[in-house]
Amino acid sequence: MTIQMNATTHNFTDTRPYGRFGIRDGSRGFSVTHYPGPVATGRTLVEADQCETLADQPLRVMVVEDEALIAMDIEMILEGLGMEIVCRATSAADAVEGARKYSPDCVTMDINIHGERDGVSAAIEIYERFGIRSVFVSAFGNAETRERGARAHPVGWISKPFEADEIARVLGDFTGDI
Repeated sequence: MTIQMNATTHNFTDTRPYGRFGIRDGSRGFSVTHYPGPVATGRTLVEADQCETLADQPLRVMVVEDEALIAMDIEMILEGLGMEIVCRATSAADAVEGARKYSPDCVTMDINIHGERDGVSAAIEIYERFGIRSVFVSAFGNAETRERGARAHPVGWISKPFEADEIARVLGDFTGDI
């Protein structure tokens, strides 16, 4: 693939059998972002000469939260940021099934959720099976929980109660767009 960046041509070759790429058409030329992990969304490599970008597509997010009002608040914030909510789950089993069925780009994950398993174990399974990373949004963010959660390669940790700008900052760091 050849990409034009600020009047300089860069040849880009990637031999990894996984991951997806986004080519952003900005005012200063093109930029390439690699999102590591298995291709979970079905999006394909976008060639520079097509002038289409993955950035034009909203970030697809699954919300895992068992408190309905908090879930609705998170969804309103995410939609206000231009993201697409693909589904909502209230248990670890539902979260894993939602990740399999809807292939979100990212998951907002509460830790203390309904069912026998917690959000950390769900996030780890989702990452290991599908390569989808989570943002932990929880009141339970002690050192032991964060150590367990590290296996899920989290996008970040947001403590409850949270502000909209915290979610925007963490997901903005993840996408580079917000």
